[in-house]
Amino acid sequence: ETTETKAEETTETKTEEEKKEGEGEEGRVKAKSVAISCNTHSEEHEPENKVESNALELFTGEHLKDLDLKTFLMNPAPKGKLIQCHIIRDKGGLFSNTKYTLHLSHHPVFLMAGKKQSGNATSNFAVCMNDKDISKKGPGYIGKVRGNFSGTEYHIYDDGANPKKKGAKEGKKIREELGGVKFEMGAAGSTVAPRKMTAVIPEVKPDGGILHFQPKTEKESMLVSHAAGHKEGIITCVSKNPSWNEKAKAFVLNFNGRVKKASVKNFQLAPETDMDKVVLQFGRVDDNNFIMDFQYPLSPFQAFALCLSSFDSKFE
Repeated sequence: ETTETKAEETTETKTEEEKKEGEGEEGRVKAKSVAISCNTHSEEHEPENKVESNALELFTGEHLKDLDLKTFLMNPAPKGKLIQCHIIRDKGGLFSNTKYTLHLSHHPVFLMAGKKQSGNATSNFAVCMNDKDISKKGPGYIGKVRGNFSGTEYHIYDDGANPKKKGAKEGKKIREELGGVKFEMGAAGSTVAPRKMTAVIPEVKPDGGILHFQPKTEKESMLVSHAAGHKEGIITCVSKNPSWNEKAKAFVLNFNGRVKKASVKNFQLAPETDMDKVVLQFGRVDDNNFIMDFQYPLSPFQAFALCLSSFDSKFE
């Protein structure tokens, strides 16, 4: 199934809203990218994405109340399950940063919320299991997403202490790195192709837990290790390349009816070893509503963190 959106709604250029987002921010990369549309035209050669495969059972969330929420959020999604969620963006006011709340799509359950923290030199999102006090000191704080100055790389951590700071010296649990993502201009630096994403997450152990990464410095992070060719214990996912649709005059991906609006931020991630298996797709439904569909080996927290990085990335 493809979306029923009319071709004229899938434009290759950004919406006026996207052009305005982040105007005046320091460190924004001076690179022009293009929006990725939902595929409105069936292509015989285009395979169905496995994220929507009949082999996956939809996770409805009916029994979520019987589970420990933090355990569910921080561990890999159940194998064979497709978890469909939606993100609501609340831009707040003049003195309030944008808030992002995550909900299950088929069961009205709030899962977590993320918000950029003020007073940091680079983008720093706190993620909490509440949508009121979203901060490191807030109730239900479970982790953070931290970007570099140029908005091209992001690191994902749990709620442990920074090894360089006071908490670690007082005996608190050292934070674990749960992933990272790097954004690049598409087509080897082309200024007219969609941006590229490379995401890294820890491998899943035989007992179902996530492999532990506790870098003490930035040079020990998964992104740096991956770039140096040290990929042991790391799962690498990359963004799927959209195809150019001449009729729509746009780059398109098949979101199987879940995405309605073109956006630079729309993406699909797949393991580099199996590009037909989409483990995470994210896209715009309307101005402030977005979908987030994912499956094993990603945890809900990792998937949400990757989407927050897409919202914040400075590549336009």
